[in-house]
Amino acid sequence: MKASVKIGAVLMAAVIACVSLLGACGGGDGDGNGDEGGIVEPSTEKKVVTIGNLTDLTGAMSAAALVIDMTLHDAAEYFNEQNFIPGVELKVIDYDGSYDPSKDIPGYERLKERGADVIWTPVPATPLAIRPLADEDHMLVFAASASPQSLIPPGWAFSPGSYPMDEGYTILKWIAENDWDYKTKGPAKVGGATWPTPYTMELIDGAKKYAEEHPDQFEWVGKFVSAGVVFTWGSEVQALRDCDYVLPPTIMVNFVKQYRDAGYDGKIVGTSAHLAFVSVISDAKIWDELDGAIFLNPTRWWNEEGTMINLTKEILNKNHPDGAKEIMGAGSGYLAITNAYQLCEIIRNAVAAAGVEKIDSADFSQAIYDAAESYEMEVDGVKQYSFSPTKRTAPNYVGIYRLDASKKDIFRQGGWYPMEFVQ
Repeated sequence: MKASVKIGAVLMAAVIACVSLLGACGGGDGDGNGDEGGIVEPSTEKKVVTIGNLTDLTGAMSAAALVIDMTLHDAAEYFNEQNFIPGVELKVIDYDGSYDPSKDIPGYERLKERGADVIWTPVPATPLAIRPLADEDHMLVFAASASPQSLIPPGWAFSPGSYPMDEGYTILKWIAENDWDYKTKGPAKVGGATWPTPYTMELIDGAKKYAEEHPDQFEWVGKFVSAGVVFTWGSEVQALRDCDYVLPPTIMVNFVKQYRDAGYDGKIVGTSAHLAFVSVISDAKIWDELDGAIFLNPTRWWNEEGTMINLTKEILNKNHPDGAKEIMGAGSGYLAITNAYQLCEIIRNAVAAAGVEKIDSADFSQAIYDAAESYEMEVDGVKQYSFSPTKRTAPNYVGIYRLDASKKDIFRQGGWYPMEFVQ
């Protein structure tokens, strides 16, 4: 899989695509059934556990999915190379759903026919479509991003990510505790603007919930959603002119430029979704406009040291030496290898519990489910990620980062901060 891509520019197309989760695109390459070969191939001496990747290789989200798929293939290859699951090799098979909702169920069925033991998908809308089948078939679905409707009530779908509403609530709580002296200054004014993309709308809703529950700390100004994908933010800028904190669109360059050009100085607040576009920020040269901006991120950043981030950099540099610098400079995309690593560990735990001989049986399907539901991942002494019978998103803690324009980078503010679960 080629790693040298213009990550920042092409990822923009993916976020634009999220405006309409029902948007259909053209068909896949090859024989027309969406099947694509994976880079992780098993040896004949070992039992195979197959990860079916229901992805987008040719549609509107393909640029973003490319990076996420890369992390899945790389994590599986790493587990194979290290022989982390004795007697077993992981195989990744891809199905190109082309960001076409009508292909979600056929894609699921095709991957199942080809022997998938679990389903992975980077497409946010796909889990909701395939979950009824997965529950019926006892097929684990591991979704890089998923809506609450996909995961609640708990069933066979899990996500290594967070609910946007939880993230919005959590980051405002951190601001109240660490950035704004509301006891002296009174409540800070906060609001947000976005395209009609589900992620950012729910993120802003989380901030609204915290603000309205804590009127002594924040005054909620409003959520302003454009009618479509726009690049002129005149009315939204004016509506948020008096804010102390502003949650911007995921691709925030135009909004931030216009907000600052109008003379307004509200501090920008974002998450890892915004950090996926660091290269766009750099290309637009808006570091100064973002100085002091605050971001929530579920992993360590590229400029840090730690067990998982060091491993991430090691795998990236080994597998994609020509593109590694560009990928890191693009932002948070490849940090999603932590998500793929979780899935591989769940499979390892399932094999350890059920035995290699149970692979391809109903007992193994149940073992994968049980391993997912009881999964915990400790990173540098912190139980960073976990699931439970009632918890279907993984992160327990997040990092909070502040942008320093003079260094053109973001820097961690304190230790791990507990995630608030309000969804």
